[in-house]
Amino acid sequence: SISKSFVVQPKASIDILRINNDSCLNNSVQLKGVELGGQKIKSYLWKFPDGTQVTDSIVTKRFSTGGTKEVQLIATVGNLNCAGETH
Repeated sequence: SISKSFVVQPKASIDILRINNDSCLNNSVQLKGVELGGQKIKSYLWKFPDGTQVTDSIVTKRFSTGGTKEVQLIATVGNLNCAGETH
């Protein structure tokens, strides 16, 4: 018989930070992903309502229609490749 202990890491805690305050129609909005637990984000996947996907750390997006926009960020954080997701 054999046994082994290991630690299961929680999902990363991430958020979306709006860099500029310009959210007017047809103007660019800049967004940045931030990790709330102090670890470095290793990879980014941004998903926008128009189907656009971007893998940059800071993204600039122009919206041509008004209304509430849901932006999704999926990020891999830290040495253990634990992913987090936020809207």
